[in-house]
Amino acid sequence: MRFKLKKSYAAAALLAGAMGGRANGAAMPFVDFSILGSTSQGGTYTSSVSATSGQTVYYEIEVEMAALGAVNGTHTITSLVAGTDGVKSFSYNLSDNGVTWNTNNTLISPWNVGTGNTPGTVNSMAPYGISGVIGSIGTSPPNDVPQGVASNNTPGFVMVETGSFVAGASSSSVTGAYGSTVGGFLYNDGSILAITSGDSSGYSSFAPLSVNVSAPEPASLGLLTIAAAGLLVRRRRRTA
Repeated sequence: MRFKLKKSYAAAALLAGAMGGRANGAAMPFVDFSILGSTSQGGTYTSSVSATSGQTVYYEIEVEMAALGAVNGTHTITSLVAGTDGVKSFSYNLSDNGVTWNTNNTLISPWNVGTGNTPGTVNSMAPYGISGVIGSIGTSPPNDVPQGVASNNTPGFVMVETGSFVAGASSSSVTGAYGSTVGGFLYNDGSILAITSGDSSGYSSFAPLSVNVSAPEPASLGLLTIAAAGLLVRRRRRTA
């Protein structure tokens, strides 16, 4: 089960039109990534997960095309044709210095079918995270269909990668950023756009995952209080 907020670009598109369609403020993403987490591998994945320090958190990366009306420079999404339009390839990096990353990150088919694909490398030094994730679909059926369009003119999230990490001592946030390898997508019945290294055009977006590390349970605090009181009594007796 997934919980996400769908984006609506209608008002922004009207604003872009009023400003000539090429306003700097109209640089909307066309490819939306979401980082979701759960403390249970088979549980509900959301954009905010609560965990205790040292607990394993499972994550999923998902991607979809933006909704109709999204505007970026001179480009506007006016149609999405299922089976023709969608994401073909991408690269990205994940980062969170507050957690310990495990090395079980795995690309999901069809993103592991194309050439040069890799689930990325866990960084052994700051900034901690996963660098150099590259995914691309294949060139022959059934793995050559662009992803992120559920049906005509309707975006839909598809899974990209899974993995896990261990929550740290305090709350943190897992963020994403486009990588250094060129990617690409199709829109408006087959029009092609490339996402260049670092994505200076802002074609991609990454919704972060909030990792909320909880304080010790009240029962645990009570035990700590009792232990502290006992230590104080022993110290007083020694002083006497």
